[in-house]
Formats: sequence, C-alpha cells, structure tokens
Amino acid sequence: MFQRLHRPLPASLKIIQQLNFLAAYNYTPRLYHGRVSLFSATGDLTAANDLQEGWRVLGSLGVEVHEIPGDHINIIKEPHVRTLAEKLNECLESAEDLPKQVWRPNASGKSKGMTVLADESASEEVEAVQGVRN
Repeated sequence: MFQRLHRPLPASLKIIQQLNFLAAYNYTPRLYHGRVSLFSATGDLTAANDLQEGWRVLGSLGVEVHEIPGDHINIIKEPHVRTLAEKLNECLESAEDLPKQVWRPNASGKSKGMTVLADESASEEVEAVQGVRN
C-alpha cells in the first residue's frame, strides 16, 4: 500500500516486516502426523497446486482442501470470512469426533517413522507412516 502511494514504509512496520522475513527464512517445516485441512483461496489460482503439493508432502495422512472465495488477503474479510469461518468450524467439529491419538517413535525397527496408538489405552499398535525421513 505504501509503495502505491510512493511513501516509505514506517519504521515500526519495517521492523515487523523484517522479523516476519527472518522467521520464515529460519523455519524448517516438519512432518505433521495427521490430516491437513488446507483453506485455499479460489482467487489465487497460480499458487493453488503448488500449495497443495507442499502440504501433501508434510501431512502424513493427506490433505483436505477447502476452497474459499477470494484471494489470500480478502478471505479474512467480509463477505468471504463467513465461508472461512463455516468451513473452519466444520473442521474443528469433525476433529472433536476423532479418538485421541498418541504418537511415539516407531520402535519396531521395520521402518523409520512414527507409530500411532488408537487411544491411550490401546494395546495394538498401527504403523501410520513408513519411510519418513528423520
């Protein structure tokens, strides 16, 4: 916005911008041992496939894409934020219905990865992720 007005970015905003850049630069994504809910702006068509593929790599149980009208910026503004809120609420409600899962490193020696117990009292282990990089 400031560039469009041919004005310099205020010093306080410049610091925030630099901190955001530094945080993104130093962040190393890790495997998420679950299903990812991706809220994708329909107006950002060029990035849609790239984003989905990136999350598929990180979400061990897949990606569920929820399309939200608008672009990256205005999906959090009226009227699009209502759709975002509805879909987010649906995801939260369905997550509450899932059994609590306990994750621990896979000790079977068969493959690298994690082992999931259906719940804390379960005695049978189910291997959830195979061949995961450490």
